[in-house]
Amino acid sequence: FCCQKRNLYSASAAQAPSAFAADKPDLKVASEVSKLAVSFADADVWNGKRWLRVQQCASRGGVSPLKSPALKVSGAPAETQKFVVFFSNPRAMHNHGLFSYQAKPEGDAYTIPAVASGATAKLPEGVALFQGGSTWSAAFNAACPSGGSWKYSVTVYALDGQERVIAVQEIDVGWAE
Repeated sequence: FCCQKRNLYSASAAQAPSAFAADKPDLKVASEVSKLAVSFADADVWNGKRWLRVQQCASRGGVSPLKSPALKVSGAPAETQKFVVFFSNPRAMHNHGLFSYQAKPEGDAYTIPAVASGATAKLPEGVALFQGGSTWSAAFNAACPSGGSWKYSVTVYALDGQERVIAVQEIDVGWAE
């Protein structure tokens, strides 16, 4: 079972969270929080529709080094100190990436760098595991679908200095099969 490290069954059976809920970042998002504008920095490679075979795990035809898409973020409030990035496959209840990035503005936008699949020690500058990282304890794990077509998404949270969510956005990374 993929997610046992998260101690999923500590709550009573009636209140036990799903495996996926335990893998989501533990962040409170207020209903009135503003929306970020998130897009792919490499729009010629990532289109939010399909993961290419070479972008998936080796058993699915991927080539090394596999990396997450770099993200362009705009619309972040001025008090943004950090971003939390959450790559997920809700259908399989897997967390494919969970890391933070120290916000470094480039004018009125930010670029969150690509992260190598399986990386824990050699992360890009400003990137760190967040709450233990992915289901597999890494900052990012490439898609490795089994049996059919699987949809992946990324959620970006903007946090202030007190680590409160002040803006958020989810976009589709695409389908892999």
